[in-house]
Amino acid sequence: MDEAAFSDYARAWRERQLNALTEFDVDLVDLDACPAWLAEAIRRDGTLAGRAGATTFLGTWGSYAAPNGGGANKKPVPRALTIAGSDSGGGAGIQADLKTFTALGVYGASVLTAVTAQNTRGVVAVQELSPETVAVQFRAVMDDIGADAVKTGMLGTATVAATVAALLREYRVPRLVVDPVMHAKGGHPLLTEEGQRVLARELLPLALVVTPNLAEAGILLGREVCTLEDMREAARRLRELGPSWVVIKGGHLEGDPVDLAYDGRDWLELRGPRFPVTVHGTGCTFSAALTAGLARGLDVPAALVLAREFTALAIRHAPALGRGHRPPNHAAAGRLMDRSALSPPPGDPAGPG
Repeated sequence: MDEAAFSDYARAWRERQLNALTEFDVDLVDLDACPAWLAEAIRRDGTLAGRAGATTFLGTWGSYAAPNGGGANKKPVPRALTIAGSDSGGGAGIQADLKTFTALGVYGASVLTAVTAQNTRGVVAVQELSPETVAVQFRAVMDDIGADAVKTGMLGTATVAATVAALLREYRVPRLVVDPVMHAKGGHPLLTEEGQRVLARELLPLALVVTPNLAEAGILLGREVCTLEDMREAARRLRELGPSWVVIKGGHLEGDPVDLAYDGRDWLELRGPRFPVTVHGTGCTFSAALTAGLARGLDVPAALVLAREFTALAIRHAPALGRGHRPPNHAAAGRLMDRSALSPPPGDPAGPG
């Protein structure tokens, strides 16, 4: 490639990178750490607001993000931690959580509780990790990077669930989302019966939000949850176990899905269309998007609206991969999101701490 052709290529490449920037990304960019051409373009074009794209600039916008608390006028990077199992197929679990965090402009860290061999057709095998291994991961992340919000997913065993609860109490995690994962999409058990009891007894009282689906709510309460009225009664009873908010996901209701949220006083119904595809990993994606919203400083209702929109987009654009249930399309959801939904309203005191 001669010099002129290389210059044309470089200009085109730089334009593609600029088109991938969002207003949120630019706010986080440390101009002193940027390549000169990028810093110059940002100073020239201001925030570059309105340019389309997701948060994967140059692989990760974090490459040029200022450290938390570092430098004048630098915004802290929102941080979220997921405590869950690995899905080798990439559609659910830790993989879905980290994709969601990245798509929503949040730095994601993880604590692995189990390794699963699975694909679009189901779970082939599960290897739980020891409570000691879970604990050392958690401390390594929290003692250095920290987290503005934390979510739990697959915990696997009662001892791991109890260990996680003890660590969350010790570190006084303020924004905890508990996704009580009990079975994979294909029915494979992901939490023992004793683990279910530990989750209800020790984790739910710590939760800002708990996000069971109909089956999980039924297991926690020992009764079937099949209708919208069942969901209301289940939400009331689950809130008595300690969480500030209960969100029962109604994706398995007849007709259009309805997610029902309750804080002990007010009800919030989140309705949307049903798409003609079967997707696995939607519960993980929803709770991860909720956690990302909380990490970014949104209050619970706003974070729920964000999570509902993000998850719907991820389902709508689910790729036809494998021979079973499709995985969500987190990248497409991130590109198509209404970016204004990602920030608290001006003057809102909420925000990452």
